[in-house]
Parts: sequence; structure tokens; C-alpha cells
Amino acid sequence: MRAGEVYVNPSSGERAVVVLGTDETGGKRLVVDAYLRPGGGMVGRHYHPSLHERFNVIHGEVTFTLNDEKHVAQLGQTVDIPQGTLHSFWNSGSTDALVRMDVQPAGRFAMLIKNGFSLAQDGKTDKTGKPGMLQIALMAREFDDVVRYDMGPRLVQQILFLVLTPIAKLRGLKGSYSEYLARPASDSVPLDTLDRTGL
Repeated sequence: MRAGEVYVNPSSGERAVVVLGTDETGGKRLVVDAYLRPGGGMVGRHYHPSLHERFNVIHGEVTFTLNDEKHVAQLGQTVDIPQGTLHSFWNSGSTDALVRMDVQPAGRFAMLIKNGFSLAQDGKTDKTGKPGMLQIALMAREFDDVVRYDMGPRLVQQILFLVLTPIAKLRGLKGSYSEYLARPASDSVPLDTLDRTGL
């Protein structure tokens, strides 16, 4: 991902503008301005075993769940999410929200996002941007180092995903698609329009 690239998830309504890309940082960091429509975001609880995320609300109101606590963040507030913290987030306001996401390290995370947004662009997700269970099983195994979902005990999940994997592969599904990783961004903006202050 490069600074200035714009990625759109038509299902969830997310629009992500890359402010600092993995191409610039060698995969060590990704900073994205995420535009969320009301109700949009990552509502499914999950955690990152090896990533640190920081969110800064630039406009609107974004609600975060961190483990079992709910936090409502507004203009100028920052929410820090250390690795291993179970969380979700969504625009809980009545207008569009803008939140700056800072992810470290980010190489594999960027691959996951490109796959997820491309699946939505191809109509292979529900209206929230969530793919079907067979696709989730493959992606969860492929990106186990990046994200883990709150879908019951981990051992049960691993067994379920293991059982679903051959069925998913028979249907032509993959955990990661090379064509999606090579797909160009939905759009781009000039670099001089990006606020890169303090990066």
C-alpha cells in the first residue's frame, strides 16, 4: 500500500485513504484515514496477536469495545489497542466519522485488508463486508498471525476451520488471493492533500 491510495469497501461503506504506506515503511507501519458511515466499522470482536493499533478520532463519534469495556471516542480522542486486546469499533454517531488508524507492524495486515476489501468489491460478502463462513475459515487460518476472531473457544475454532478447509478449497476459495494483492487501489489522492503532520 502506498501513500495517496484509496481503498473502498462498498458493502460496509468504509473508505480508507493511505497516509503512510507499507511500501514506504517496509511493512513496519501503516497509517490510514478511515471514513466510516453511521454504523460502519469492524463490529465483529477480534484481537491481533502481534499488532499494535492506535485510533485517533478526527471527526464524528466512534465507539470501541476493549475486552469487556465500552468507550465512546470523539474529536481528538485517541484509543490505544495493544496486541492481544479483544476489540471492535464502529461509527456510533448519526453522521460520517473519520478516524486515523496507525497499525504496527503492518505488512501482513495490509494483505488481509486488500483481500477483505476486494471480496466486498466482487460481491462476495454480506452488507457489513463479512464473507461467508467457508471464506472466513480459510482467511482465519492464512492470517492467524494477524487476526483472531471472538467466535468461541480457540481450540473449537481451530477444529471447525480445519474441518471446513477442504470443503472451502473444493469450492475454489483461498485464504489469500494473488489477484487481490495485485489489484490496484480504487482511487488515489494527491500526496500534498494528505495531513502527514507528526508521522
